[in-house]
Parts: sequence; structure tokens; C-alpha cells
Amino acid sequence: RSYVFSANAFGRDYFDINLVERIEVLKGPASALYGSDGMAGLVNLITREPQSFLRGDATIGGSASVGYTGDDNGWHTSLSLAGKASDTVQWLISAAGSKTHGLENMGTNDSANSDRTTPNPQDDTNKALLAKVIVTPTADQRHAFTYEHVDKKSDYNMLSGRSKPPYTSTSVIDLQSQTDMDRDRLTYDGRVRVNTALADTLQAVLSYQKASSREYAFEDRYTAADRVRDVTYDEDTWQLNLQAGKMVRASQDWAHNITYGFDFTRTDVSNLQTGLVPPAGETYPLKRFPDTKETSSAFYIQDELIHEQWSITPGVRFDHFDIDPDQTGFNAPVASLNGSAVSPKLGILYRATPQYSVYGNYATGFKAPNAFQVNNFFENVQAGYKTIPNPDLKPEKSQNFELGFRGRTGIVDFDVAAFTGNYKDLIENDRLVGGRGIPRVDPLVFQSVNIGKARISGYEFKGEVD
Repeated sequence: RSYVFSANAFGRDYFDINLVERIEVLKGPASALYGSDGMAGLVNLITREPQSFLRGDATIGGSASVGYTGDDNGWHTSLSLAGKASDTVQWLISAAGSKTHGLENMGTNDSANSDRTTPNPQDDTNKALLAKVIVTPTADQRHAFTYEHVDKKSDYNMLSGRSKPPYTSTSVIDLQSQTDMDRDRLTYDGRVRVNTALADTLQAVLSYQKASSREYAFEDRYTAADRVRDVTYDEDTWQLNLQAGKMVRASQDWAHNITYGFDFTRTDVSNLQTGLVPPAGETYPLKRFPDTKETSSAFYIQDELIHEQWSITPGVRFDHFDIDPDQTGFNAPVASLNGSAVSPKLGILYRATPQYSVYGNYATGFKAPNAFQVNNFFENVQAGYKTIPNPDLKPEKSQNFELGFRGRTGIVDFDVAAFTGNYKDLIENDRLVGGRGIPRVDPLVFQSVNIGKARISGYEFKGEVD
């Protein structure tokens, strides 16, 4: 998730690219198997595997790298080591680190005040670790245990935030800031070949992830009281996926490759703001939205029908979500929200020749509101504005179509595609919905609301000559 309020912004970059084996990009909703909330597509980051470093009969292998980048004057290092403890056990340890600074720009003014155009002094430290053990007791079983840790820290000397003389009582004479992000993940991924009437293969994935972020800022004012802003945002997530696969040959000409399963996710989301000299009309500590338990569950099934040159893939997903806020420590009435949706999809592929094929895809998407959008609350009495919760917020929905032509000749590869996506009930955060901005009488009112429809259409041409 990501969370933005006023000067505070917590993103989704809790990963280190040095731990990633490869990245897959799927265009359009991959609703049936991957979840309906990726309404425009999916970016799938796949971590490193021991087998990538164990070539032939090798029992140990690895890689190391060191690099320097001039844009942020930073050093980057990584080290991976993999081994085969026995015929049934493989392991991997991969570590990465970097020390960088603020990105260079075209500014020329180094003044230590609001006239500054060069980057502020900034020190970034990133550390990451990936540990993986894979156990294959038989040819029909594979059990993978993964631990991942990412830690990112930044220190800023905000010279451009300082006031210029002459000073008033509230002039800022020093401004320092720090950000911290860390994430820990534990995952079990088990795959078993069973060859029963209901399934040929079974897969179970259980994962726990804890992500924490903090933004701290100290503002030294000339004679007025100094200001401190200390904001935290945290997520604790449990994920469970059970999936089965079955190949059924309906006749000599038709085969069905059926995939079906169950997804469950529970996330506890919390935020807290504290410090010195709170906003007018408020007292610390406070919350911008209530601590919330978000849960989602889904059943899905997909069938790939294969017949000579044809491949037809229908699928459907049934989603249900719950947003359950906690009133404790929150200064406004909270609203709960839940809902369900059915997301169908259909893919068709025709192989005209071994080198050329035509395809079409139809897919729908469904994205529930998040805790912040439903229950965001803030009120500045003196300035005359406030944000309010929206218990009537609807999930976003989408329909996407794609047609394409693909060629693979061995020398020339190309793809041509046209696509269009229709979206409705899009959510806009903090839209002005009422009020005249009169302090204490008729403040401006902001709210997250559904704003209607949108369409994204385009073409893509891609080719490669070897």
C-alpha cells in the first residue's frame, strides 16, 4: 500500500532490486490468478534462486558486484552465495548495500535558505538480505522457505527550508529530517504432485510480512517554540494461497488445463503522529485515520482449453473484502465497509502457423478502497478546512480489451497490439465537496469520493532482430 497525507508520503518501494532474479510485466488485469485489484496490470518481482548459481554438478556458486553512480555519488555492492548441502537441500544467501547522496541537478545557488537551487545535503543508506532454503525430498515435492529483510534510511539537512533574514519569531533557522523504512518477510511455498481425480499438483503459500516507516522532522524556530513532526505508518500482513492444477483430456482433440484455488489476505494498518507544537486545534498524539484491519478473500478458477491451433482460456474470480476500523485514539466517528465482486476474464489464442499467432483478451478488475480513503479525518479550525470519512465509497472497477498479432521467426520477433480500458467509480482522494472556507462557521470540506469514468486506449509496436 501507499499512504500520503500533507507533507508525509510513504510509498511502496520496500524492496531492493539486487535481490530480484527477474521481473515479469503483465498488461491489463490478471484478475483470475493474481487478484482483481491490479486493474491495469501486474509487476511481478521474483527473488533469486539457488539454482541460478549452481551450474552443472557444482555444490557451491555465487556472484559479487560493486558499482558507482555519478548522479547520486553513490556506491552499490552485492554478494550472493548458493550451495547444495545434499541431493535434497539447496540454500542461498544474498546481501546488498549502498551509500548514496542527493541526486545532482542543474541548480547553481548554494545558499543555505529558500533561495537554494542545488540539492540539500542528503545521506542514504540501504541494506538488504535474502535467505532461502529449498528442500526436495522426492521428485514430486518442493518446499521453499524464504526470509527477506530490507532497511532504508535517509538523513536530510533541509537548507532550502531555512528562512532568509530579517527573522520573525516563527522564522526557521534550522530544519533537519530523517526517514526510515524497513520490511521483513517470511514465506513458505510448498508444491506437491499428487495425481488424484481432483488435482495433479497442489501448491500452498503462507507468508507473513511486517513493514514499518517513520518520518521525523525537527524545525528550529527563531524565538517561537520549536516544531517536531514524528509520523509512523505500519503494516502487518498475513497471506495464504491454496492452488490446485489438473490436466483433463476431454477427447483426442481437446485438453483442459484447469487451475483453481483460494486466496486470503489480512493486513493490520496503523499510523501515528506525535511531536511538539501540533497543528492548530489539535493535540498530540493523533491519527489521520483509525488503526484498521483489512481482510480479503477470493475463490478463483481458470480453464485453458487446448485444441490443435486454438487455446481458449476463460476464468472467473469471486472477491470479498472487509474494512474494520478501531475507534481507539481516533477523533472522529469511524465507518466500516465491505463488499463483493465477480471478475470474469477470457483469453483466445490462434496459432495460424508455428511462427505467427493472433490473440485477444478480455478481463475485468476490482479494487476496494483502503483504510485511509474510507476514514481520513483532519480539521484545522483556525484555517477553516477539514477532511471527513466516506462510508459510502464504492470499489473501483475496470473492463479491458486487447487484440494482438505476434511473430517469431527466429531472426525477427515482433508484437503488435491495440488495447482499451474502461474504468468506473474511480476514487479521488481529498476532493473539495462543500463549505465556503469560513473558520469555525463553514469550513471547506474535503473527502475521498468516486468521480465517475475514464478510458485508456493505445497501441503498441515491438520488434527485435537477432
